[in-house]
Amino acid sequence: MITRISIIITLLILSACGAGSSSAAPSQSMLWNPGPNQRSIMELDGDANGACDTPVLTDLSGASTIGTPTIGIPLYCAGNRINPNGEAPSFFINTLWDAPHYGSYPGWGVWYLSGGYGTSMEFQVMDNAQGAPGDPCDLHEVSTSYIGERDVTGWSGDTNVNTGLSTVTWANPTVFKQMYDPRNFKTITGTFSAQLISVSDSSGCTKMPTQRIESDYAVQYFDTDGKILRTDVLGISVYNKYPDPHGLDTLYSNVVNSKCVDQYGNETNVCQVIIDGTKLGYPVLITGQYQTYNIEFLGPLAKYIPAPPSGTAKALQIVFELYATGRDTNISYRSKNMDLIGQ
Repeated sequence: MITRISIIITLLILSACGAGSSSAAPSQSMLWNPGPNQRSIMELDGDANGACDTPVLTDLSGASTIGTPTIGIPLYCAGNRINPNGEAPSFFINTLWDAPHYGSYPGWGVWYLSGGYGTSMEFQVMDNAQGAPGDPCDLHEVSTSYIGERDVTGWSGDTNVNTGLSTVTWANPTVFKQMYDPRNFKTITGTFSAQLISVSDSSGCTKMPTQRIESDYAVQYFDTDGKILRTDVLGISVYNKYPDPHGLDTLYSNVVNSKCVDQYGNETNVCQVIIDGTKLGYPVLITGQYQTYNIEFLGPLAKYIPAPPSGTAKALQIVFELYATGRDTNISYRSKNMDLIGQ
C-alpha cells in the first residue's frame, strides 16, 4: 500500500494557486464528477512512474460536460495525446500492475459496465495476483480513485509529458471543486455502492496474507512556503479475509508513540492507518447484492493518526478511492455512485 501511495503522491496534479474559500455548504458534494457520472477518466499504471499506458481505460469524452476548467498542457496515454482541447480528467483508474498484465491472468482489469452519460458509471475491478511472477508477497492493487490537486509553492516545473500527468503547475482544480482544507469541516463522508464479485480461497503470502477491499482518504499538510510537512492516509476496509489476530481495530498502523515511523523505526512524514471497517459498524461486502456505504473519515483520522504537524499553514485533501489489494490472491468487486460529502 505504501508503494502505491508513493505513486499517487508523486503524480498528484499540482497547483500553484489557491481556489477560493475552503468551506462548503452542508451536505454538498465536493467532487466535480460524482459517480462518476461522466466519462472523464484517466488510467495510471504502476510502472513508468505512473504513466497512462492503457488507452482502453482512458476516456475524456465527457470532460467538457462537467464544467471543470480546461488546462493548458497536453496529456498523453501510451504516447498519444488524449486532451486536444485541454480537457482534464476528474476520475482515475490507478494500479500497481503494469500495462502488459492488463486483461491477462495473472493480471488485472477494469470493466465499464454501464453509465457515464449523466448516470453513475458502474465498474467491475479485478485484481488477480494469484500465481503472479515474482515474490508471492508482492502487493498488487487496482483502484477507482479521485486523486485531487495539491497546492505547492515553488515547484520546479520540470515537465515530462510522456508520463501522462506533467509536473508543471496546474492552476485549476478539476477533481475536487475547491482546494478543500478538511480542518474546515465537521464531517467528510465517502459514499459508494459496492458488491463483492469473487475471491480466491486464500493469500499465498504466509508472512503477510492480504485479501482486502477498502476505501482510502488522504490529506497533506503544508507550511507557509508550500513544503509538504506530512501525508496522512486513512483506510477503512469493507471486505477483509484476514482480521487482526488480536482483535485490534487496526489492520495496519505505522503510528508508534504518537509518531509515524518507517519499517526501520525511523520517523517518517507519511502516516498510514488501515482500520477494520466492522469495528466501526460498517457491513462486509457480499456477493449478489449491492450495499451502500457512508464512511465518515474525519473522526477516525483524528482518533488513529497524530494531530497535524507543528507549523502547518494549510491542509488539503488529496485522495478518495475504493480499491482491491492482495498478495498472491484474487479479488474482484463492482462499484458505483461514489461521492465525497463535506459538512
